[in-house]
Amino acid sequence: MIATVRAGVAVAMLAGFYLLALVQLVAVFGLGAWLASLIPGLLALKLIWPLLVAASGTVGLALWRAIRSRPEPPEGLPVTPAQAPMLWNVVRNLATEVGTRPPDEIRLVPIVNAAVVEQSRLLGLLSGRRHLYLGIPLLYGLSLAQLYAVLAHELGHYSGRHTALGAVAYRGRLAIGGTIARIGRYNPIGWGFKGYARLYLLVDHAVVRRQELEADRAAVRVAGRQAAGDALRELHVIDAAWDFYFSRYVGPAWESGHTPEDLFGGFRHLLANRQPELARLRQTTPDDQPSRWDTHPPLAERLSAIAGAPVQNVAVDDRPAALLLPELDLLGRELQAALIDTDGRAVLSWPELTAFTAGAATERAADRVVTRLTEVVAGTAPPCLGILLDLVEANRLVELAQPLLPAATRRELPGEFAPMLVPVLTLAALRSGAVRWRHSWSGPPELLGVQDGRPLDLAELAQLAVVPETAPRARYWLGALGVDLAAPLSATPASGSPGGPETGTAHAGPPADQVLGGFAHLKVNDVPHDVLVLGSGLILVANPDKSELGQKRLTRLIESMPVAELTERHQFVPYAEIGRAQILKSVPLRAELTLTDGRQLTLAAGWTTPLLNKDSDSVLIRLLGSETSGRLPRPSADGGPVPVAGSTGGGPAGQAGVPSGGRGADGARVLDGLANVKVDNAQYDLLVLDVGLVLIGDPGPFHHGRERLLTLIRRWPVAEIADRNWLIRYEEIVRARVNRSIPVRADLELGTGHRITITEPWTTQTLTDQSGQVLIDALRSVGAEVVG
Repeated sequence: MIATVRAGVAVAMLAGFYLLALVQLVAVFGLGAWLASLIPGLLALKLIWPLLVAASGTVGLALWRAIRSRPEPPEGLPVTPAQAPMLWNVVRNLATEVGTRPPDEIRLVPIVNAAVVEQSRLLGLLSGRRHLYLGIPLLYGLSLAQLYAVLAHELGHYSGRHTALGAVAYRGRLAIGGTIARIGRYNPIGWGFKGYARLYLLVDHAVVRRQELEADRAAVRVAGRQAAGDALRELHVIDAAWDFYFSRYVGPAWESGHTPEDLFGGFRHLLANRQPELARLRQTTPDDQPSRWDTHPPLAERLSAIAGAPVQNVAVDDRPAALLLPELDLLGRELQAALIDTDGRAVLSWPELTAFTAGAATERAADRVVTRLTEVVAGTAPPCLGILLDLVEANRLVELAQPLLPAATRRELPGEFAPMLVPVLTLAALRSGAVRWRHSWSGPPELLGVQDGRPLDLAELAQLAVVPETAPRARYWLGALGVDLAAPLSATPASGSPGGPETGTAHAGPPADQVLGGFAHLKVNDVPHDVLVLGSGLILVANPDKSELGQKRLTRLIESMPVAELTERHQFVPYAEIGRAQILKSVPLRAELTLTDGRQLTLAAGWTTPLLNKDSDSVLIRLLGSETSGRLPRPSADGGPVPVAGSTGGGPAGQAGVPSGGRGADGARVLDGLANVKVDNAQYDLLVLDVGLVLIGDPGPFHHGRERLLTLIRRWPVAEIADRNWLIRYEEIVRARVNRSIPVRADLELGTGHRITITEPWTTQTLTDQSGQVLIDALRSVGAEVVG
């Protein structure tokens, strides 16, 4: 009864919204007729003409466009009844049981979610074509009974059993913003509509939360209490496993320029091999902090309602949901090819990826010791493991290791240096072909000896290698393993390291003398330079001639002489001489380089810096292999914030001059967040506040997204986050249009005249599983038209 009353109120308010348009139109014509009876007709027409245009023109056109609007085509991989007859039969039966019609199309999507989206007509009053979006991770992670509960819940939103008006209210809230979005900011007729729309949302949110509970009842009725409750809990487990999978396996490969050939099949293997960890996750319930803006009730409330629902005698089918799609692995590969943009990354098998990423991690871990060894033996011999052991045997360990461990005493130095030596031993063994990495789904990669194929732990050898008396024994055992002690540690990697996976597949870097990118008028330590990015380093041309356009100047420079001659005539900085690189901002580029001789270089591009090619900045960042600090404040020694260099709160690329607008966000609250969304062509983290949207530039690796967002909101006040980044207040949004809901794609027009597009990639990590909907609801509150 409560659901019926609330849905009825929502539908009445929906009708009232358009009745308001008719009333205002009649009122304007009535005012015109009254003025015409008092003053000459021509003068009356001149006075009433602006209101007539606003009412009959702008509002009428907005209504007509809202009625005629068509959403963008949905994304995902369509699955036909011929391809998946069992899945289609289940979906059709579930639709019948919950009391609604089945979807017209099923699409597989690469997210931990399921949704039914309807392309309604006539402002949401008439139903339209339905699409069921089904995340592949759910098919791999849920049982059949749990999947039935999830699908019944989604179909239940359109069920007439809840209330005959519920489906209309559900569609109506998706359409009411269409008219608002098409009414100009300064149209006085539109003010009444926008105020009415905000009132509608207050009522509608209560309806939506009630509908979620009603949809849960549909899940209980179809699948039973146990399956419905287990499904809600398991969704959080699968979501956490998906994030772990991207962070531990996919992310490192992606950031290094590679991608797996079987993205979703890998997740299936992870779930099968991580059951103990998943079992521990099932024992915990996520903490929900309810907000009046939430469209979903807290998880605890939903589980309590399910536990109190009438008992249904439903058999629980614990078989895996993947049984509904026997060719799920093949479909996963098709989905990966269709939707996941590799952006030129090499596609490798999982063993190859493990060899590559573990080898790259070993190189990074060994870099400090290798760099220090290079300094100690500068000019006398190439740095190698044999030279390092010679230094230890000659009692020169303090000379080698003390700069790396300045706080350690002479007595403590060997024990603290030994762990730092393990990656150096591993690197030497990899480059000698004495060991290889073995991929594992149940734990970190394992290092195996090539001779016997057994797991190998080099920590004990490292302990021997740091003591003069036992270093000869370490030398002997390393030789017995097949490690070439004379092989240079800074040479081109061998098999099993980043340059060559264990399979022998070649993945050579770019030629040293190849020009990969360039910057015109880039400031290097505040002095303008033209900079060419080579495969081996950077050519810095000081004080370039400004009489010629930047890109043409770079092209002429490249064509003027061979690259080798350019490196001789101008300052050349090899990557090998860069001890540390830190990216402070990626758009526009700002980087700090610390050279091995102690010098520092600051590279600073502007919003209008000409590039040799559009990927110059990303190519340079990748070649530097740098750590990204982002644009957030760093904690100081006393725990307070320290401004980050270059953190000016600018807008996205091409939006120079857009202010941060963060002032006055005191008391604001975070509703949700999405990591690594695209704003035009730049990446940002996005926080949805109750006062606006915060865009945080240079966010960092996508596979750390959720962790990064949680750390951010836990460590910094919301007002300070807004102040140091780009806050778009809702009142600054003149017009908004959501072209696609799964994943979100929205176009915004700001009062400053700027137009931006926010796109949620499939790989986006979010604070909650409803982040996309929260963003849409936030935009709907300012009258966004939702057409997709």
